[in-house]
Amino acid sequence: MTGYRNDPKAEPAVLLDMTNDRTAYAVSAETAGDSAQHMVLRVNLPCHLPPGAEQQQF
Repeated sequence: MTGYRNDPKAEPAVLLDMTNDRTAYAVSAETAGDSAQHMVLRVNLPCHLPPGAEQQQF
Protein backbone atom coordinates (compact mmCIF):
# COMPACT_ATOMS: atom_id res chain seq x y z
CA MET A 1 0.00 0.00 0.00
CA THR A 2 1.34 3.45 -0.90
CA GLY A 3 -0.15 6.88 -0.46
CA TYR A 4 0.83 10.52 -1.02
CA ARG A 5 -0.97 13.76 -0.23
CA ASN A 6 0.11 17.39 -0.65
CA ASP A 7 -2.71 19.68 0.51
CA PRO A 8 -1.92 22.85 2.52
CA LYS A 9 -5.50 22.88 3.90
CA ALA A 10 -5.28 19.33 5.32
CA GLU A 11 -3.63 18.06 8.53
CA PRO A 12 -0.86 17.02 7.99
CA ALA A 13 -0.26 19.12 4.86
CA VAL A 14 2.17 16.63 3.31
CA LEU A 15 1.87 12.91 3.95
CA LEU A 16 3.74 9.98 2.38
CA ASP A 17 3.12 6.34 3.39
CA MET A 18 4.75 3.23 1.97
CA THR A 19 4.30 -0.35 3.14
CA ASN A 20 5.40 -3.72 1.84
CA ASP A 21 3.09 -6.50 3.00
CA ARG A 22 5.55 -9.20 1.95
CA THR A 23 8.46 -7.93 4.11
CA ALA A 24 6.43 -6.01 6.76
CA TYR A 25 8.52 -2.85 6.21
CA ALA A 26 6.68 0.46 6.58
CA VAL A 27 7.82 4.08 6.14
CA SER A 28 5.78 7.20 6.84
CA ALA A 29 6.81 10.86 6.51
CA GLU A 30 4.60 13.85 7.25
CA THR A 31 4.74 17.51 8.15
CA ALA A 32 4.24 18.28 11.84
CA GLY A 33 2.87 21.27 13.70
CA ASP A 34 1.68 24.54 12.19
CA SER A 35 4.65 24.90 9.85
CA ALA A 36 6.08 22.82 7.04
CA GLN A 37 9.49 23.29 8.69
CA HIS A 38 9.02 20.23 10.92
CA MET A 39 8.76 16.63 9.75
CA VAL A 40 7.94 13.32 11.42
CA LEU A 41 9.60 10.21 9.99
CA ARG A 42 8.58 6.69 11.06
CA VAL A 43 10.22 3.45 10.01
CA ASN A 44 8.76 0.11 11.13
CA LEU A 45 10.83 -3.01 10.61
CA PRO A 46 10.10 -6.61 11.54
CA CYS A 47 12.29 -8.21 14.17
CA HIS A 48 15.24 -9.89 12.48
CA LEU A 49 17.47 -12.52 14.04
CA PRO A 50 21.02 -13.26 12.87
CA PRO A 51 21.47 -16.39 10.73
CA GLY A 52 21.32 -19.54 12.86
CA ALA A 53 19.80 -17.80 15.90
CA GLU A 54 16.55 -19.02 17.45
CA GLN A 55 13.86 -16.85 19.02
CA GLN A 56 14.05 -16.98 22.83
CA GLN A 57 11.26 -16.52 25.35
CA PHE A 58 12.08 -14.59 28.54
